[in-house]
Amino acid sequence: ITAIGIIGLNVLYNIAMNTISLSIAAVLLSSAPVFVIIIAYPIFKEKITKSKVLSIILVIIGCILTTGLIEGNASNVTGIGIIGGIGAAIFWAIYMMGSKKALENGLHTYTIVLYSILINTLILIPFTSFNQITTFVNADIIRNTIFLILHSTLSFAIPYILLTVSIKYMDSGSASIFTSGAEPLAALIFGMLFYSEIPTILMFSGIIITIIALAILTKSESYKAINNNS
Repeated sequence: ITAIGIIGLNVLYNIAMNTISLSIAAVLLSSAPVFVIIIAYPIFKEKITKSKVLSIILVIIGCILTTGLIEGNASNVTGIGIIGGIGAAIFWAIYMMGSKKALENGLHTYTIVLYSILINTLILIPFTSFNQITTFVNADIIRNTIFLILHSTLSFAIPYILLTVSIKYMDSGSASIFTSGAEPLAALIFGMLFYSEIPTILMFSGIIITIIALAILTKSESYKAINNNS
């Protein structure tokens, strides 16, 4: 289930990014906490609290502002792009639910990620163009090999490991909200540092709103932890 969640998330998100703007795709993906909380309520009995609902609303508003969607041109929106973005959010929720269940059954974080990657490999091998990989690597063997290793490690393995670890120490709904809020925020910061992309007033406002949303959720989680310890 976790392997299918990873494949569905990545395939559908790439479809969304290729058919609609990156901003809209990012906002659609930020709806993942909604599906996580809805699914987690009957399966894991995770409460739908006011702080979660408020945080989700603020995160989505923050994402819309941070990605510059309001200031951009949203006319090139396709049905397949919308379906891809929402579908990616649903598969993200599926991965988190599968990971949560595996953790409750005593599996280690690395075990979950390792078997997910192995199953992904078996499923995707028939659809893989090895000629493209060979051509890319041969163009600059050392540099492109290092790129592939870093890309698979930093953009795939580590994020899923950290996400799975977070589910172990907080409920899946809260973990998904943190991830949704941090992703566009990190993208904007990296854009400033590496591409000299200066945020507009609305984008900066989105950052503030997102930080407020995460602060509300953090306070709620801290209060819950104190109550559980007492």
